[in-house]
Amino acid sequence: LSLSTQASWISAHTRANGPGDEDGDGVADDANGKRIPQVPPLTTVTRLAWQGRTWDATLTHRFVGRQALQSDRNNDQRFLDPYHDFGLSVGVRPRENWEIRANAENLLDREYITRGIDAFGGPFFNPAGRMNWSGSVTYRF
Repeated sequence: LSLSTQASWISAHTRANGPGDEDGDGVADDANGKRIPQVPPLTTVTRLAWQGRTWDATLTHRFVGRQALQSDRNNDQRFLDPYHDFGLSVGVRPRENWEIRANAENLLDREYITRGIDAFGGPFFNPAGRMNWSGSVTYRF
């Protein structure tokens, strides 16, 4: 049995030169200091894995923090809510060189938004896929 966690922290903010530099500092006032869109500051992935002689299983939890959407010239920046996602993978090796695996993503069948853009007259969102399943059969030569 093993447990692993990976975390990523990104402090991504804009520093842009261009129009809108009212105070003469060379940085566009409407963009300066805003969070860079589509970049969540915190992302974590945690895995709990078990390996037997012929069976294995991995439960994965993923957390994605609050993400900024594209911002407009009115200095208004919208954000997507953070979300949690769970996945499960189970495999068996019934014979040498053979493996059968089943995978499930979004185990809790939650609805959440993974990406968004605030442009062309309104926000547009990319929803996450509902719970989905996949499987594979592998033979290794």
